[in-house]
Amino acid sequence: MNTKFNRCDAASACSRILRNPVYAGRVFMNDLEYSGKHEALVSPEVWQKVNDRLSQNKKAYKRAYSGSDGLLSGLLFCGDCGARMSIRQWGWKTSKVNKYICYSVSRCSKRMIKSDSCSNRKEHFTVSDLDALVLDEIKKLALDPAALDALVEENAGEAPPDLGAFRERLGNVEKQITRLLNLYQTGIVGLEEIQDRLSALKEERKAAQKCLEEAEAEGSGKMSKGEAAAALASLSGIIEAGDGDGLYALVHSLIEKVVVLNGNVTIYWAFC
Repeated sequence: MNTKFNRCDAASACSRILRNPVYAGRVFMNDLEYSGKHEALVSPEVWQKVNDRLSQNKKAYKRAYSGSDGLLSGLLFCGDCGARMSIRQWGWKTSKVNKYICYSVSRCSKRMIKSDSCSNRKEHFTVSDLDALVLDEIKKLALDPAALDALVEENAGEAPPDLGAFRERLGNVEKQITRLLNLYQTGIVGLEEIQDRLSALKEERKAAQKCLEEAEAEGSGKMSKGEAAAALASLSGIIEAGDGDGLYALVHSLIEKVVVLNGNVTIYWAFC
């Protein structure tokens, strides 16, 4: 699931982390928790799950964010070569500004370069501009539940990874390897007769295992629609409290990655 916009579209159109139990229909009084008279916005289970997720993310990202000016640091990828993007000072001596730059363009780290001919160099977003544009998209979802519904429905037809097919493929390869080894062990065939085939099957097994691991990773850790709604409900409180680490954690919980290609931006959401 993703949200696409470009520089022009976005221009025309943020210390509490869901601690408040009101969202789950509970209230605190004299350090004791009671059932509230209001209707819960989310179930207690969803409230706790989101609260735990954001708390963990806040701890995980606190050090990274404290040493970085970018709300999107660690989420950005180049839309051309696929390299990560980092914050670099860009411009002439008298007019340098911090911008998000593809590693293949900045060439500040050899091991991070993915291409010698990356085309993602026409328009570089300043850190403040791109952070604001993405945060604005999050605000839209927080303010308009219908926008969240639309995103979820847009991707409702996308099939999840077929883990069964990957496991079946891996199982078939394992069976073939076992048969060859049984033939060798019983003396029916010599090692030289099965060596090439065995080597090919081992490579196929390695590839199948990788595909399965990637499919499992893709399907794990996803936020549900309810969890996303609960997380979004905490946005205003985090902004009002001026909680920079909390905001960083929230953004990184809601977004899997942001792909940038010159003036075009695509947000890949972490929910559904």
